[in-house]
Amino acid sequence: MAMDNMEELNSDVIVIKPKRVVKDYAVGIYARVSTNRKEQLESLSTQVSGLTRLADSHMTWFVADIFLDVVSAKGGSSRNEFNRMIEECEKGNLDIILTKVRVALVVIRKKA
Repeated sequence: MAMDNMEELNSDVIVIKPKRVVKDYAVGIYARVSTNRKEQLESLSTQVSGLTRLADSHMTWFVADIFLDVVSAKGGSSRNEFNRMIEECEKGNLDIILTKVRVALVVIRKKA
């Protein structure tokens, strides 16, 4: 029996239709490479493309901003876009940050 017909059954029954509350999440994408060499810039493009696809795969996520730095992680170089991203987080403008993480693995071999 349809919900509309239920109201006709009993006048004492009040039908409350459900409300779906969905929050959209503002996503910031951060990508960095250490030089402006061609292969590094291609890597930057690949990072952003992959992270954008990841964000697009979630129905409640939207890309609010993309932050790009071309700067070495060594030697105290200023990461202007990284700092701007942190400011946007502190202002409450971003809910999620997506970035590619590189992890260096160290293998220790026991000598025989």
